[in-house]
Amino acid sequence: ASVAWSEEEVANVNAQIAVGFKADYVFGRRDDGFGAAIAYSRNSKYYRSDWKRDEWTVDAFYRFQITEDITMGPEYTLVINPSNPAATKDFAHVFQWKLLWLI
Repeated sequence: ASVAWSEEEVANVNAQIAVGFKADYVFGRRDDGFGAAIAYSRNSKYYRSDWKRDEWTVDAFYRFQITEDITMGPEYTLVINPSNPAATKDFAHVFQWKLLWLI
């Protein structure tokens, strides 16, 4: 969990709160993992956009352990009220496939 705050004149986002979890040993696979998180961001009144809505983000991932040094898996992020002024909808879907290699 994290909480952040800043002066409104200093940053585009002046408050943020996030909480999440990660679980290992999922579905009987010892080194696999699953996680999810939710975050809220309050935009500063000085944000340089006409779109001054507060933003929510929901994120979930699954991690497959391929070898001792390599993991991969899908991640999904839902952004509610995107604060990007170019956004044309009230939500955005982000799908990713991550490959992590520890060297």
